[in-house]
Amino acid sequence: MQVKLNEQGYITSYALIGNLTDGIDIPTPKNEELEHFKKNFKAYTLNGFDANYAETVQKQELQEQYRQRREKECFP
Repeated sequence: MQVKLNEQGYITSYALIGNLTDGIDIPTPKNEELEHFKKNFKAYTLNGFDANYAETVQKQELQEQYRQRREKECFP
């Protein structure tokens, strides 16, 4: 498995099969952990899952959904 990291060391994208440009090889998580990783990969570092950062990511994604909805419904 390959991952790309941002400046803070959090995973920004991953590939289970194939290669990423400038990707880093890491061990693939086990089946149970893999599902959690797929849903929350943006809150993972090379050291594991960061629950505090996961909340931040979730809030950012929710804000982005609201922005997109507002653009679509209020400013067609």
